[in-house]
Amino acid sequence: MKKLSLKIILWFVVSTLYILPVCQALNQKSLKEESNKEILRSKTDLENTVVKTLNACVKIFDISSGHKGSGFSHKSGIILTAFHVIEKSEDRNLIVIFYNGRITRVKRHKVSKLYDLAALYVRNPSPYGLNISKRSSFSIGQQIATLGFPVGYNGVKPLLSVGYIAGIETETSGTLKKKFLLNAAFNNGNSGGPLIDVKSGEVIGVVVSKLAPIPDYILLALKAMEDNKWGLLYTKTLPSGEKVTVPQSQILADILHYLRRQTQLVIGKAIVPNDVRKFLLSIGIEP
Repeated sequence: MKKLSLKIILWFVVSTLYILPVCQALNQKSLKEESNKEILRSKTDLENTVVKTLNACVKIFDISSGHKGSGFSHKSGIILTAFHVIEKSEDRNLIVIFYNGRITRVKRHKVSKLYDLAALYVRNPSPYGLNISKRSSFSIGQQIATLGFPVGYNGVKPLLSVGYIAGIETETSGTLKKKFLLNAAFNNGNSGGPLIDVKSGEVIGVVVSKLAPIPDYILLALKAMEDNKWGLLYTKTLPSGEKVTVPQSQILADILHYLRRQTQLVIGKAIVPNDVRKFLLSIGIEP
């Protein structure tokens, strides 16, 4: 009996000193390997999403004003973008630059001011088109990405921005509208780009703005400066080469608008997929 008790005690000591630490080490190694696999899976999701989306992303450029924005090819052949990207442009001045550098002209467009969306009908559509997700349920913390052309970047290939759904904003004035609030580095120029669910690779919205709050009285002051026709005159050369004479106040308003566009609070907004689908159906296109 004493020999048995001694063996039990000895086994307990050996287990405590040697076997248990080995088991713990193996368990930690297993957890670490699983964590690494999860990181690799996440990286693969993002990489796969980018590969599937890149060819459909486009730069929209106004050759007269130099204004630019982002957009993407829909499976129907149209280019989807934000309305405010092309609001002040004429079709004859708009060009679309595809991922491979190919350029095409815009024939006509249809818009929805309500949803801030525009569909551009181009002369030579891309064979790479994206579908709009049919999903209606999304989670806070869901990882998203967009590809686009922020101000200051003049390359042909779009830049990647990655973030998360931070919330959903509901506007109740008139028609009920929803927008994603996104924790991501969106800048002026990203508007019109596709909002992509990293995990599924689906297009779940269209980027339309970033959060850059400004008091109403400052907006009114900027508008007054823009509309002013008097004062010290300055000759400005447009990207098209045309020279125009503008007053000093308008130049100052341009500078202040430019500085505001550089403000980055890392919060963006995007139209939800249901509203994108409504817009497409309203112009006779199957989403």
